[in-house]
Amino acid sequence: EEQEETARNLANLIPKLLKKFGDTPSTAAAVLRVEAVLSLPALANLRQDSATYGALLDDVRKQFMSHGSDEVLAPASDAILRAKSYGELDDLTEEKVAALWEDVINNLAELLNPETITVRGVASSEELTALSNNILRILRLSSVSNCIVSLEDSSVAAKNDASGVDYQGAIDYIIALPQRSIHSSGPSPDPDEAALEDEIAARAAEAALFYWRWKLKDVIATVTSSNSGIPMDELEALATRRDAYVANIESALESRKPGADISVRLAGHVLDLYSSSMTLKDIRPKPGANDDYTVLAMDMTPELQKQIIAIFAAAEKHYAKLAGKKLEEVGVDEEDEDAMNEDPMSDPESDEEDEDDAAQTQTQASQQRKESKLLNTLLAEQRLCMLTGKIVHALLANALDFDAVRKRLERNKAKLGHNFKEVLAYLDIDGLKKKAKSKASGKAKKPAANGLGTKAKSGPKSNAIVAEDEMEDDIEDPEAEDEEALRRRGLVEDNEREPEPDVDEDVANAEQGEEESVVGD
Repeated sequence: EEQEETARNLANLIPKLLKKFGDTPSTAAAVLRVEAVLSLPALANLRQDSATYGALLDDVRKQFMSHGSDEVLAPASDAILRAKSYGELDDLTEEKVAALWEDVINNLAELLNPETITVRGVASSEELTALSNNILRILRLSSVSNCIVSLEDSSVAAKNDASGVDYQGAIDYIIALPQRSIHSSGPSPDPDEAALEDEIAARAAEAALFYWRWKLKDVIATVTSSNSGIPMDELEALATRRDAYVANIESALESRKPGADISVRLAGHVLDLYSSSMTLKDIRPKPGANDDYTVLAMDMTPELQKQIIAIFAAAEKHYAKLAGKKLEEVGVDEEDEDAMNEDPMSDPESDEEDEDDAAQTQTQASQQRKESKLLNTLLAEQRLCMLTGKIVHALLANALDFDAVRKRLERNKAKLGHNFKEVLAYLDIDGLKKKAKSKASGKAKKPAANGLGTKAKSGPKSNAIVAEDEMEDDIEDPEAEDEEALRRRGLVEDNEREPEPDVDEDVANAEQGEEESVVGD
Protein backbone atom coordinates (compact mmCIF):
# COMPACT_ATOMS: atom_id res chain seq x y z
CA GLU A 1 0.00 0.00 0.00
CA GLU A 2 2.85 2.37 0.79
CA GLN A 3 4.44 1.60 -2.58
CA GLU A 4 1.19 2.29 -4.41
CA GLU A 5 0.64 5.54 -2.52
CA THR A 6 4.18 6.67 -3.31
CA ALA A 7 3.75 5.82 -6.98
CA ARG A 8 0.42 7.66 -7.09
CA ASN A 9 2.06 10.77 -5.70
CA LEU A 10 4.91 10.33 -8.16
CA ALA A 11 2.48 10.03 -11.08
CA ASN A 12 0.93 13.32 -10.07
CA LEU A 13 4.37 14.91 -9.79
CA ILE A 14 5.70 13.81 -13.20
CA PRO A 15 3.72 16.42 -15.22
CA LYS A 16 4.87 19.15 -12.82
CA LEU A 17 8.48 17.99 -13.06
CA LEU A 18 8.35 17.93 -16.85
CA LYS A 19 6.85 21.40 -16.90
CA LYS A 20 9.66 22.70 -14.71
CA PHE A 21 12.63 20.71 -16.03
CA GLY A 22 11.47 19.53 -19.47
CA ASP A 23 13.36 22.19 -21.41
CA THR A 24 16.71 20.52 -20.77
CA PRO A 25 17.24 17.10 -22.43
CA SER A 26 19.13 15.53 -19.52
CA THR A 27 16.54 16.45 -16.89
CA ALA A 28 13.62 15.63 -19.18
CA ALA A 29 15.12 12.19 -19.80
CA ALA A 30 15.55 11.59 -16.06
CA VAL A 31 11.90 12.44 -15.37
CA LEU A 32 10.70 10.23 -18.23
CA ARG A 33 12.64 7.30 -16.81
CA VAL A 34 10.84 7.75 -13.49
CA GLU A 35 7.60 6.99 -15.34
CA ALA A 36 8.74 3.37 -15.66
CA VAL A 37 7.69 2.76 -12.04
CA LEU A 38 4.07 2.77 -13.21
CA SER A 39 4.68 -0.52 -15.03
CA LEU A 40 4.92 -2.42 -11.73
CA PRO A 41 2.18 -5.08 -11.48
CA ALA A 42 1.10 -3.74 -8.09
CA LEU A 43 0.11 -0.45 -9.72
CA ALA A 44 -2.47 -1.83 -12.14
CA ASN A 45 -5.24 0.09 -10.40
CA LEU A 46 -3.39 3.34 -10.88
CA ARG A 47 -3.04 2.68 -14.61
CA GLN A 48 -6.81 2.34 -14.86
CA ASP A 49 -7.12 6.02 -14.00
CA SER A 50 -7.42 7.21 -17.60
CA ALA A 51 -7.36 10.89 -16.64
CA THR A 52 -4.05 10.61 -14.81
CA TYR A 53 -2.44 8.38 -17.41
CA GLY A 54 -3.83 10.43 -20.29
CA ALA A 55 -2.13 13.50 -18.84
CA LEU A 56 1.13 11.56 -18.60
CA LEU A 57 0.91 10.51 -22.25
CA ASP A 58 0.24 14.10 -23.27
CA ASP A 59 3.43 15.12 -21.50
CA VAL A 60 5.36 12.32 -23.20
CA ARG A 61 4.03 13.55 -26.54
CA LYS A 62 5.14 17.09 -25.74
CA GLN A 63 8.64 15.96 -24.82
CA PHE A 64 8.82 13.77 -27.93
CA MET A 65 8.19 16.78 -30.15
CA SER A 66 10.31 19.22 -28.12
CA HIS A 67 13.59 17.31 -28.28
CA GLY A 68 15.48 15.66 -31.10
CA SER A 69 18.09 13.47 -29.43
CA ASP A 70 17.97 9.88 -28.25
CA GLU A 71 18.69 11.10 -24.75
CA VAL A 72 14.99 12.04 -24.57
CA LEU A 73 13.44 10.10 -27.46
CA ALA A 74 14.65 6.72 -26.16
CA PRO A 75 12.94 6.95 -22.72
CA ALA A 76 9.91 8.61 -24.34
CA SER A 77 9.62 5.69 -26.78
CA ASP A 78 9.96 3.26 -23.88
CA ALA A 79 7.10 5.03 -22.11
CA ILE A 80 4.91 4.66 -25.20
CA LEU A 81 5.80 0.98 -25.50
CA ARG A 82 4.91 0.38 -21.86
CA ALA A 83 1.60 2.17 -22.31
CA LYS A 84 0.78 -0.09 -25.27
CA SER A 85 1.30 -3.12 -23.03
CA TYR A 86 -1.43 -2.02 -20.61
CA GLY A 87 -4.51 -3.70 -22.04
CA GLU A 88 -6.86 -1.56 -19.99
CA LEU A 89 -5.56 1.57 -21.74
CA ASP A 90 -5.55 0.35 -25.35
CA ASP A 91 -7.99 2.91 -26.73
CA LEU A 92 -6.45 5.82 -24.86
CA THR A 93 -2.91 4.88 -25.86
CA GLU A 94 -3.78 4.39 -29.53
CA GLU A 95 -5.47 7.79 -29.56
CA LYS A 96 -2.39 9.50 -28.10
CA VAL A 97 0.02 7.65 -30.39
CA ALA A 98 -2.07 8.53 -33.45
CA ALA A 99 -1.95 12.19 -32.45
CA LEU A 100 1.82 11.97 -32.05
CA TRP A 101 2.16 10.40 -35.48
CA GLU A 102 0.12 13.23 -36.96
CA ASP A 103 2.44 15.79 -35.37
CA VAL A 104 5.55 14.05 -36.67
CA ILE A 105 4.28 13.59 -40.24
CA ASN A 106 3.01 17.17 -40.52
CA ASN A 107 6.36 18.41 -39.26
CA LEU A 108 8.15 16.35 -41.90
CA ALA A 109 5.98 17.78 -44.67
CA GLU A 110 6.72 21.32 -43.47
CA LEU A 111 10.47 20.72 -43.48
CA LEU A 112 10.68 19.29 -47.01
CA ASN A 113 10.39 20.97 -50.39
CA PRO A 114 9.31 18.45 -53.05
CA GLU A 115 11.60 20.17 -55.56
CA THR A 116 14.76 19.71 -53.46
CA ILE A 117 14.11 16.59 -51.35
CA THR A 118 17.04 14.72 -52.87
CA VAL A 119 19.41 17.67 -53.35
CA ARG A 120 22.39 17.97 -51.05
CA GLY A 121 23.60 21.36 -49.88
CA VAL A 122 20.50 23.53 -50.41
CA ALA A 123 19.25 23.66 -46.80
CA SER A 124 20.60 25.72 -43.94
CA SER A 125 22.20 24.16 -40.90
CA GLU A 126 19.10 24.89 -38.81
CA GLU A 127 16.83 23.25 -41.39
CA LEU A 128 19.09 20.21 -41.60
CA THR A 129 19.14 19.83 -37.82
CA ALA A 130 15.35 20.06 -37.63
CA LEU A 131 14.95 17.50 -40.42
CA SER A 132 17.46 15.10 -38.88
CA ASN A 133 15.70 15.33 -35.51
CA ASN A 134 12.30 14.70 -37.06
CA ILE A 135 13.54 11.66 -38.98
CA LEU A 136 14.87 10.32 -35.69
CA ARG A 137 11.41 10.82 -34.15
CA ILE A 138 9.89 8.81 -37.00
CA LEU A 139 12.53 6.14 -36.52
CA ARG A 140 11.94 5.79 -32.78
CA LEU A 141 8.16 5.93 -33.09
CA SER A 142 8.25 3.26 -35.82
CA SER A 143 10.16 0.98 -33.48
CA VAL A 144 7.30 0.92 -30.94
CA SER A 145 4.16 1.36 -33.04
CA ASN A 146 2.86 0.37 -36.47
CA CYS A 147 3.84 3.14 -38.85
CA ILE A 148 2.08 1.97 -42.03
CA VAL A 149 -1.10 4.07 -41.89
CA SER A 150 0.75 7.24 -40.91
CA LEU A 151 3.55 6.91 -43.46
CA GLU A 152 1.13 6.06 -46.28
CA ASP A 153 -1.24 8.93 -45.44
CA SER A 154 -1.84 10.79 -48.72
CA SER A 155 -2.69 14.08 -47.00
CA VAL A 156 0.97 15.11 -47.34
CA ALA A 157 1.31 13.91 -50.95
CA ALA A 158 3.19 16.18 -53.35
CA LYS A 159 4.84 16.15 -56.77
CA ASN A 160 8.21 17.28 -58.03
CA ASP A 161 7.25 19.15 -61.20
CA ALA A 162 10.79 19.18 -62.56
CA SER A 163 11.35 15.42 -62.33
CA GLY A 164 7.72 14.30 -62.43
CA VAL A 165 8.18 12.20 -59.29
CA ASP A 166 5.04 11.67 -57.22
CA TYR A 167 5.41 11.49 -53.45
CA GLN A 168 2.22 9.72 -52.42
CA GLY A 169 2.94 9.81 -48.70
CA ALA A 170 5.61 10.44 -46.10
CA ILE A 171 7.17 7.06 -46.82
CA ASP A 172 8.07 8.21 -50.34
CA TYR A 173 9.84 11.26 -48.92
CA ILE A 174 11.77 9.01 -46.55
CA ILE A 175 12.73 6.55 -49.30
CA ALA A 176 14.09 9.45 -51.37
CA LEU A 177 16.16 11.01 -48.59
CA PRO A 178 19.14 8.58 -48.77
CA GLN A 179 20.02 10.41 -52.00
CA ARG A 180 21.03 13.36 -49.82
CA SER A 181 24.29 11.49 -49.20
CA ILE A 182 25.22 11.87 -52.89
CA HIS A 183 27.60 14.78 -53.47
CA SER A 184 26.02 17.51 -55.56
CA SER A 185 27.73 19.34 -58.41
CA GLY A 186 27.52 22.70 -56.62
CA PRO A 187 29.74 24.08 -53.87
CA SER A 188 30.54 21.59 -51.13
CA PRO A 189 28.76 22.24 -47.82
CA ASP A 190 30.87 22.85 -44.75
CA PRO A 191 31.85 19.73 -42.76
CA ASP A 192 29.12 20.16 -40.15
CA GLU A 193 26.39 20.49 -42.76
CA ALA A 194 27.83 17.58 -44.74
CA ALA A 195 27.68 15.43 -41.59
CA LEU A 196 24.04 16.43 -41.07
CA GLU A 197 23.20 15.51 -44.67
CA ASP A 198 24.75 12.08 -44.17
CA GLU A 199 22.92 11.64 -40.87
CA ILE A 200 19.60 12.43 -42.55
CA ALA A 201 20.33 9.88 -45.28
CA ALA A 202 21.27 7.14 -42.81
CA ARG A 203 18.33 7.77 -40.49
CA ALA A 204 15.89 7.85 -43.39
CA ALA A 205 17.23 4.54 -44.68
CA GLU A 206 16.69 2.97 -41.26
CA ALA A 207 13.22 4.48 -40.88
CA ALA A 208 12.19 3.08 -44.27
CA LEU A 209 13.49 -0.30 -43.13
CA PHE A 210 11.07 -0.26 -40.20
CA TYR A 211 8.21 0.50 -42.61
CA TRP A 212 9.28 -2.48 -44.70
CA ARG A 213 9.30 -4.78 -41.68
CA TRP A 214 5.83 -3.69 -40.60
CA LYS A 215 4.60 -4.37 -44.14
CA LEU A 216 6.22 -7.81 -44.13
CA LYS A 217 4.53 -8.54 -40.82
CA ASP A 218 1.15 -7.70 -42.35
CA VAL A 219 1.86 -9.78 -45.46
CA ILE A 220 2.85 -12.80 -43.38
CA ALA A 221 -0.20 -12.45 -41.14
CA THR A 222 -2.49 -12.28 -44.18
CA VAL A 223 -1.13 -15.23 -46.15
CA THR A 224 -0.95 -17.49 -43.08
CA SER A 225 -4.47 -16.74 -41.87
CA SER A 226 -6.44 -16.24 -45.08
CA ASN A 227 -6.51 -17.88 -48.49
CA SER A 228 -7.52 -14.66 -50.21
CA GLY A 229 -3.89 -13.58 -50.58
CA ILE A 230 -2.51 -10.07 -51.06
CA PRO A 231 -4.08 -7.91 -53.80
CA MET A 232 -1.72 -7.57 -56.75
CA ASP A 233 -1.92 -3.78 -56.81
CA GLU A 234 -0.77 -3.68 -53.18
CA LEU A 235 2.13 -6.01 -53.94
CA GLU A 236 3.13 -3.93 -56.95
CA ALA A 237 3.10 -0.72 -54.91
CA LEU A 238 5.25 -2.31 -52.23
CA ALA A 239 7.66 -3.79 -54.78
CA THR A 240 7.97 -0.38 -56.45
CA ARG A 241 8.90 1.25 -53.16
CA ARG A 242 11.36 -1.54 -52.41
CA ASP A 243 13.05 -1.09 -55.79
CA ALA A 244 13.25 2.68 -55.28
CA TYR A 245 14.80 2.18 -51.85
CA VAL A 246 17.44 -0.22 -53.17
CA ALA A 247 18.19 1.97 -56.20
CA ASN A 248 18.64 5.07 -54.05
CA ILE A 249 21.02 3.31 -51.68
CA GLU A 250 22.93 1.75 -54.56
CA SER A 251 23.39 5.19 -56.13
CA ALA A 252 24.56 6.59 -52.80
CA LEU A 253 27.09 3.78 -52.35
CA GLU A 254 28.44 4.34 -55.86
CA SER A 255 29.07 8.00 -55.11
CA ARG A 256 30.89 7.57 -51.79
CA LYS A 257 34.17 5.99 -50.75
CA PRO A 258 33.78 2.46 -49.35
CA GLY A 259 35.56 3.52 -46.17
CA ALA A 260 33.11 6.33 -45.37
CA ASP A 261 30.90 5.83 -42.33
CA ILE A 262 27.76 6.57 -44.36
CA SER A 263 28.65 3.73 -46.74
CA VAL A 264 28.83 1.24 -43.86
CA ARG A 265 25.50 2.39 -42.43
CA LEU A 266 23.64 2.32 -45.74
CA ALA A 267 25.13 -1.07 -46.59
CA GLY A 268 23.93 -2.45 -43.26
CA HIS A 269 20.38 -1.20 -43.85
CA VAL A 270 20.11 -2.61 -47.37
CA LEU A 271 21.48 -5.96 -46.14
CA ASP A 272 18.76 -6.00 -43.47
CA LEU A 273 16.16 -5.35 -46.16
CA TYR A 274 17.26 -8.39 -48.15
CA SER A 275 17.49 -10.60 -45.06
CA SER A 276 14.01 -9.59 -43.90
CA SER A 277 12.50 -10.12 -47.34
CA MET A 278 13.79 -13.67 -47.63
CA THR A 279 11.64 -14.74 -44.66
CA LEU A 280 8.72 -14.79 -47.10
CA LYS A 281 10.18 -17.88 -48.77
CA ASP A 282 10.02 -19.87 -45.54
CA ILE A 283 6.49 -19.16 -44.33
CA ARG A 284 3.69 -21.68 -44.75
CA PRO A 285 0.69 -19.97 -46.36
CA LYS A 286 -2.82 -21.14 -45.73
CA PRO A 287 -3.91 -23.84 -48.20
CA GLY A 288 -5.38 -22.28 -51.30
CA ALA A 289 -3.50 -18.99 -50.98
CA ASN A 290 -1.42 -17.96 -53.98
CA ASP A 291 2.30 -17.30 -53.72
CA ASP A 292 2.35 -13.92 -55.46
CA TYR A 293 3.76 -12.41 -52.27
CA THR A 294 7.11 -14.13 -52.91
CA VAL A 295 7.83 -11.47 -55.53
CA LEU A 296 8.91 -9.34 -52.57
CA ALA A 297 11.77 -11.76 -51.77
CA MET A 298 14.73 -11.28 -54.07
CA ASP A 299 18.42 -12.04 -54.41
CA MET A 300 20.89 -9.19 -54.31
CA THR A 301 22.19 -8.08 -57.69
CA PRO A 302 25.86 -8.80 -58.49
CA GLU A 303 26.55 -5.07 -58.75
CA LEU A 304 25.21 -4.28 -55.29
CA GLN A 305 26.92 -7.36 -53.86
CA LYS A 306 30.23 -6.09 -55.24
CA GLN A 307 29.66 -2.74 -53.53
CA ILE A 308 28.95 -4.49 -50.22
CA ILE A 309 32.18 -6.49 -50.48
CA ALA A 310 34.14 -3.31 -51.24
CA ILE A 311 32.73 -1.69 -48.10
CA PHE A 312 33.56 -4.80 -46.08
CA ALA A 313 37.12 -4.75 -47.46
CA ALA A 314 37.52 -1.11 -46.43
CA ALA A 315 36.24 -1.80 -42.90
CA GLU A 316 38.54 -4.82 -42.67
CA LYS A 317 41.57 -2.87 -43.81
CA HIS A 318 40.81 0.07 -41.54
CA TYR A 319 40.54 -2.08 -38.42
CA ALA A 320 43.69 -4.02 -39.33
CA LYS A 321 45.60 -0.76 -39.74
CA LEU A 322 44.54 0.63 -36.36
CA ALA A 323 45.02 -2.68 -34.55
CA GLY A 324 48.42 -3.34 -36.10
CA LYS A 325 47.28 -6.59 -37.70
CA LYS A 326 48.62 -7.90 -40.99
CA LEU A 327 46.05 -9.03 -43.54
CA GLU A 328 46.45 -11.98 -45.87
CA GLU A 329 48.70 -11.08 -48.78
CA VAL A 330 46.67 -11.28 -51.97
CA GLY A 331 46.50 -9.43 -55.23
CA VAL A 332 44.86 -6.05 -54.88
CA ASP A 333 41.15 -6.55 -55.37
CA GLU A 334 39.41 -4.07 -57.57
CA GLU A 335 36.95 -3.34 -54.80
CA ASP A 336 39.76 -2.69 -52.31
CA GLU A 337 41.32 0.16 -54.28
CA ASP A 338 40.85 3.58 -52.67
CA ALA A 339 38.92 1.89 -49.86
CA MET A 340 40.80 3.83 -47.25
CA ASN A 341 40.96 7.15 -49.06
CA GLU A 342 39.31 9.94 -47.13
CA ASP A 343 38.43 7.56 -44.33
CA PRO A 344 37.23 9.77 -41.47
CA MET A 345 38.47 7.27 -38.91
CA SER A 346 42.03 7.02 -40.21
CA ASP A 347 44.79 7.83 -37.73
CA PRO A 348 48.08 8.59 -39.52
CA GLU A 349 49.99 9.08 -36.31
CA SER A 350 52.45 6.48 -35.13
CA ASP A 351 52.40 4.91 -31.69
CA GLU A 352 56.04 5.91 -31.24
CA GLU A 353 56.61 8.98 -29.13
CA ASP A 354 59.24 11.56 -29.90
CA GLU A 355 62.52 11.00 -28.11
CA ASP A 356 61.92 14.05 -25.94
CA ASP A 357 58.49 12.78 -24.91
CA ALA A 358 59.88 9.34 -24.12
CA ALA A 359 62.38 10.86 -21.75
CA GLN A 360 59.77 12.87 -19.93
CA THR A 361 56.74 12.07 -17.88
CA GLN A 362 53.92 11.19 -20.23
CA THR A 363 51.99 14.35 -20.95
CA GLN A 364 48.24 14.67 -20.93
CA ALA A 365 48.26 15.25 -24.68
CA SER A 366 50.12 12.02 -25.40
CA GLN A 367 47.80 10.11 -23.08
CA GLN A 368 44.80 11.54 -24.88
CA ARG A 369 46.28 10.48 -28.21
CA LYS A 370 46.70 6.93 -26.96
CA GLU A 371 43.20 6.83 -25.55
CA SER A 372 41.82 8.27 -28.77
CA LYS A 373 43.60 5.66 -30.85
CA LEU A 374 42.38 2.88 -28.57
CA LEU A 375 38.83 4.17 -28.87
CA ASN A 376 39.11 4.41 -32.65
CA THR A 377 40.42 0.85 -32.77
CA LEU A 378 37.49 -0.45 -30.72
CA LEU A 379 35.01 1.48 -32.84
CA ALA A 380 36.60 0.13 -36.02
CA GLU A 381 36.32 -3.43 -34.69
CA GLN A 382 32.71 -2.83 -33.72
CA ARG A 383 31.94 -1.45 -37.17
CA LEU A 384 33.63 -4.40 -38.88
CA CYS A 385 31.83 -6.99 -36.74
CA MET A 386 28.48 -5.24 -37.14
CA LEU A 387 28.76 -5.16 -40.92
CA THR A 388 30.06 -8.74 -41.04
CA GLY A 389 27.14 -9.88 -38.90
CA LYS A 390 24.66 -8.34 -41.31
CA ILE A 391 26.41 -10.00 -44.26
CA VAL A 392 26.26 -13.33 -42.41
CA HIS A 393 22.52 -12.85 -41.85
CA ALA A 394 22.03 -12.19 -45.55
CA LEU A 395 24.10 -15.26 -46.43
CA LEU A 396 22.08 -17.51 -44.13
CA ALA A 397 18.92 -16.07 -45.67
CA ASN A 398 20.25 -17.04 -49.13
CA ALA A 399 20.15 -13.45 -50.36
CA LEU A 400 23.82 -13.46 -51.46
CA ASP A 401 26.17 -15.73 -53.42
CA PHE A 402 27.04 -17.95 -50.47
CA ASP A 403 30.26 -19.60 -51.66
CA ALA A 404 31.92 -16.50 -53.11
CA VAL A 405 31.00 -14.16 -50.26
CA ARG A 406 31.86 -16.66 -47.56
CA LYS A 407 35.28 -17.24 -49.09
CA ARG A 408 35.95 -13.49 -49.06
CA LEU A 409 34.74 -13.06 -45.47
CA GLU A 410 36.93 -15.88 -44.20
CA ARG A 411 40.11 -14.74 -45.94
CA ASN A 412 41.40 -13.05 -42.78
CA LYS A 413 39.33 -14.96 -40.23
CA ALA A 414 42.34 -15.94 -38.14
CA LYS A 415 43.99 -12.51 -38.29
CA LEU A 416 41.38 -10.06 -37.03
CA GLY A 417 40.73 -11.17 -33.50
CA HIS A 418 38.41 -13.43 -31.55
CA ASN A 419 35.29 -11.28 -31.96
CA PHE A 420 35.52 -11.28 -35.75
CA LYS A 421 36.14 -15.03 -35.80
CA GLU A 422 33.11 -15.67 -33.60
CA VAL A 423 30.87 -13.71 -35.96
CA LEU A 424 32.05 -15.84 -38.87
CA ALA A 425 31.50 -19.01 -36.82
CA TYR A 426 27.76 -18.64 -37.46
CA LEU A 427 28.40 -19.56 -41.08
CA ASP A 428 29.41 -23.04 -39.96
CA ILE A 429 26.08 -24.49 -38.85
CA ASP A 430 27.39 -28.06 -38.95
CA GLY A 431 30.27 -27.06 -36.70
CA LEU A 432 27.91 -25.40 -34.20
CA LYS A 433 25.78 -28.54 -34.12
CA LYS A 434 28.79 -30.72 -33.45
CA LYS A 435 30.00 -28.46 -30.65
CA ALA A 436 26.53 -28.50 -29.10
CA LYS A 437 26.32 -32.27 -29.39
CA SER A 438 29.76 -32.61 -27.79
CA LYS A 439 28.75 -30.30 -24.96
CA ALA A 440 25.52 -32.19 -24.36
CA SER A 441 27.42 -35.47 -24.38
CA GLY A 442 29.88 -34.10 -21.83
CA LYS A 443 27.05 -33.07 -19.51
CA ALA A 444 25.51 -36.52 -19.77
CA LYS A 445 28.78 -38.15 -18.70
CA LYS A 446 29.36 -36.05 -15.57
CA PRO A 447 28.20 -38.82 -13.18
CA ALA A 448 31.13 -41.00 -14.31
CA ALA A 449 33.37 -42.14 -11.43
CA ASN A 450 36.51 -40.48 -12.71
CA GLY A 451 34.63 -37.28 -13.57
CA LEU A 452 35.84 -37.47 -17.16
CA GLY A 453 33.30 -38.91 -19.55
CA THR A 454 34.81 -41.38 -21.98
CA LYS A 455 34.27 -40.92 -25.66
CA ALA A 456 31.09 -42.63 -26.76
CA LYS A 457 30.99 -44.91 -29.73
CA SER A 458 29.62 -43.43 -32.89
CA GLY A 459 25.96 -44.22 -33.13
CA PRO A 460 23.14 -43.26 -35.39
CA LYS A 461 22.47 -39.54 -35.23
CA SER A 462 19.02 -38.25 -34.40
CA ASN A 463 16.78 -37.17 -37.22
CA ALA A 464 17.00 -33.60 -35.90
CA ILE A 465 20.73 -33.59 -36.63
CA VAL A 466 20.68 -35.56 -39.87
CA ALA A 467 17.73 -33.89 -41.55
CA GLU A 468 18.72 -30.78 -43.46
CA ASP A 469 16.33 -28.39 -45.10
CA GLU A 470 16.88 -26.38 -48.26
CA MET A 471 18.86 -23.62 -46.59
CA GLU A 472 21.37 -26.00 -45.05
CA ASP A 473 21.78 -27.73 -48.42
CA ASP A 474 22.66 -24.37 -49.93
CA ILE A 475 25.28 -23.47 -47.34
CA GLU A 476 26.86 -26.87 -46.73
CA ASP A 477 30.63 -26.57 -46.41
CA PRO A 478 32.42 -28.82 -48.92
CA GLU A 479 35.24 -29.46 -46.46
CA ALA A 480 35.14 -32.44 -44.11
CA GLU A 481 33.39 -31.48 -40.88
CA ASP A 482 35.26 -33.71 -38.49
CA GLU A 483 36.93 -32.30 -35.39
CA GLU A 484 40.37 -32.05 -36.97
CA ALA A 485 39.03 -30.19 -40.00
CA LEU A 486 37.26 -27.70 -37.78
CA ARG A 487 40.46 -27.17 -35.81
CA ARG A 488 42.45 -26.53 -38.99
CA ARG A 489 39.90 -23.93 -40.06
CA GLY A 490 39.99 -22.18 -36.70
CA LEU A 491 36.45 -23.06 -35.56
CA VAL A 492 37.69 -25.22 -32.68
CA GLU A 493 40.64 -24.24 -30.51
CA ASP A 494 42.54 -26.29 -27.98
CA ASN A 495 42.69 -25.01 -24.41
CA GLU A 496 40.66 -21.94 -25.24
CA ARG A 497 40.65 -19.68 -22.20
CA GLU A 498 38.51 -16.83 -23.46
CA PRO A 499 34.79 -16.95 -22.61
CA GLU A 500 32.57 -18.16 -25.40
CA PRO A 501 28.90 -17.49 -26.09
CA ASP A 502 26.47 -20.15 -24.94
CA VAL A 503 26.67 -22.72 -27.70
CA ASP A 504 23.21 -24.06 -26.98
CA GLU A 505 21.81 -20.63 -27.65
CA ASP A 506 23.96 -20.24 -30.76
CA VAL A 507 22.70 -23.49 -32.20
CA ALA A 508 19.14 -22.69 -31.32
CA ASN A 509 19.49 -19.44 -33.21
CA ALA A 510 21.18 -21.15 -36.14
CA GLU A 511 18.51 -23.84 -36.39
CA GLN A 512 15.78 -21.28 -36.10
CA GLY A 513 17.46 -19.42 -38.95
CA GLU A 514 17.25 -22.59 -41.05
CA GLU A 515 13.50 -22.86 -40.54
CA GLU A 516 12.43 -19.23 -40.47
CA SER A 517 15.28 -17.37 -42.22
CA VAL A 518 16.80 -14.28 -40.67
CA VAL A 519 15.03 -11.02 -40.04
CA GLY A 520 18.12 -9.11 -38.94
CA ASP A 521 16.33 -6.75 -36.70
